[in-house]
Amino acid sequence: MGLLNALGDKFKKKSLFADGVEYMKHDKYGKALKCFDKALKIDSNDVRSWVNRGLTLEKLNRHEEGLESFDKALKLDPKYIEAWYNKGLILGNHKMYKEALKHHDKALEIDPEYSKAWFGKGVVLTNLGKHEEGLESFDKALKLDPKDITVWFIKAITLKKIGKYHEALNCFDKALELDPNLEAAKKAKEELLSSMQNELP
Repeated sequence: MGLLNALGDKFKKKSLFADGVEYMKHDKYGKALKCFDKALKIDSNDVRSWVNRGLTLEKLNRHEEGLESFDKALKLDPKYIEAWYNKGLILGNHKMYKEALKHHDKALEIDPEYSKAWFGKGVVLTNLGKHEEGLESFDKALKLDPKDITVWFIKAITLKKIGKYHEALNCFDKALELDPNLEAAKKAKEELLSSMQNELP
């Protein structure tokens, strides 16, 4: 009977986790949080549920609680790369750039080929005004994942910001080649072309 109960709990936890992820995809964060909380009642050592709970709480503007969830995940598994990366992203979103940088560096220490952390690090560096270093990080991310549209787009924005218009244009084109319907890239490219026209003698 004990084994059956354990198997039932395991199945229920997996089902709750999957439901939570599905709710997150549809921006139903309150319902997602309930699913992750229920999953953690079944198994409080489930690292993935702690990480997704952290992301959900951030979306609900419960910033401190979200960070605590990531800390719980990292206490359970200090090498869980998604926790380092996502906590780094959230710290960056709240302008805690030095802390964010440490988290992305930790993720890269665990796996130097984790392209998302190179991207996250690049975003933090550009926010710190270290644009060239940021661009180097974006290049590392793109070497690992050349089809990451977001990286091409943010790299283009960064190049535009520092006046490297032709290189920025190439990056916008690359993003649009991968997704021709990316409205943000279309608009940014049009604005850049307009700026370049205005600067002609």
